[in-house]
Amino acid sequence: MKIPQNAKWSSRNDATLIDSLKAFADGNSADNGTFKTVAFTTAAKALKDSHKTSGGALKTAKSCTHHWSTVKLSGFGWDKMRKIVIASDKVWDDYLQVSFHSLLIS
Repeated sequence: MKIPQNAKWSSRNDATLIDSLKAFADGNSADNGTFKTVAFTTAAKALKDSHKTSGGALKTAKSCTHHWSTVKLSGFGWDKMRKIVIASDKVWDDYLQVSFHSLLIS
C-alpha cells in the first residue's frame, strides 16, 4: 500500500486548526500576527488521527503551517488587536455552508 505524501483537509480539520490557533492567540502565542511554532505543533496534535477520516498523510506542524497560509489566502485573516480570525460575511457563509454539508455526509 502506498503511503500518502500530502495531508488532505476537510472542513472539520480546518475548524480544528482554526480553533487550535485561536486558543494560542488568546494566550498571546502569536507575534505580529504570526503564530509561533508551538501553536502549529499543538494544532498537529489536535489533528493527530484526522487522516483516518479525511485521508492523506498525517498532519504535521509543517503541514499545519502551510495549510494556515492557504486558509488565510482564501479570505480569512487575523485581527492583531482583537486577536481573532476575521473574514467577510460571504467568506464565513461559504465556509459554514461547506462545514454544514460535510457534517451531514460524515
